[in-house]
Amino acid sequence: MREAHLIVNATPVGMRPGSGSPISTEWLGAGQVVLDMVYGTPSPTDLVIGALERGSVAIDGLGMLVAQGATAIDIWNAEAQLRTPRDVMRRAALQQLAKHNHAEVTG
Repeated sequence: MREAHLIVNATPVGMRPGSGSPISTEWLGAGQVVLDMVYGTPSPTDLVIGALERGSVAIDGLGMLVAQGATAIDIWNAEAQLRTPRDVMRRAALQQLAKHNHAEVTG
């Protein structure tokens, strides 16, 4: 792990508060890129927080979610030759995640 340039978390670990990180973040360091495919609750995940604290570049999964959704819409609407606005989709996703997170906190 310490020798890897890219580390990808494609597990559900980190999706719930207190679920921790799938790996020890002590194994991470500067020069590594950590992609945590998890998005949503909690944000950022323990893996992203640990990676940043250790000097790694850390990316959460929201960008991938938005890109996948936008690409699907682009494919479905190919005849219209319009590109789905990723920035609008990202803002909408962030708004929905904030609502979801608030609902979980307030019960």
